[in-house]
Amino acid sequence: MTCGIKKRGGFTLIELIVVMALIGTLLFFAVPRLGDRFLLDDSASKASRWIIHKVRQLKFAAVHDQRPYVLNVDLDTNRFWVSSESKEETSKPSASDSLQFPQDLDITAIEFPHEDGILSGKAEIFFHKGGYSDKALIHIENNAGKKISLLIEPFLKRVKLYDHRVDFGG
Repeated sequence: MTCGIKKRGGFTLIELIVVMALIGTLLFFAVPRLGDRFLLDDSASKASRWIIHKVRQLKFAAVHDQRPYVLNVDLDTNRFWVSSESKEETSKPSASDSLQFPQDLDITAIEFPHEDGILSGKAEIFFHKGGYSDKALIHIENNAGKKISLLIEPFLKRVKLYDHRVDFGG
């Protein structure tokens, strides 16, 4: 006894569209992350991840705690640390609030819009309790001459990573 319904092999158009959309979504998020890994060596990757994470954390903390924070940069010793005042704090910052760059990396400059770049000494990037920060570019170079720049935007939590040196002037 046959009931007249034929079994079809294959997928419907809707099923194919859903699968393609899922694959496209996965690729949209995965490809940029894979690309960043190949641009940087381990020490540059670790340092840039620390900076990116710290910027996000400071923007959130400034709003949450309703007080300003400062990301201090010493270009002579290649060190970053966090303080809650513009003056250098007398207490030693915790390991999670400071980063000593590896010897194969150099902070070559900190740049602010409409100002000359800071090439040596100390620089301060302020994070205000209103949720915004100074706009700044952090320029890093490794021993092999590979240059990257990190752009901190005032109103965005995301830090833009460039695999070459960029400047505010062009």
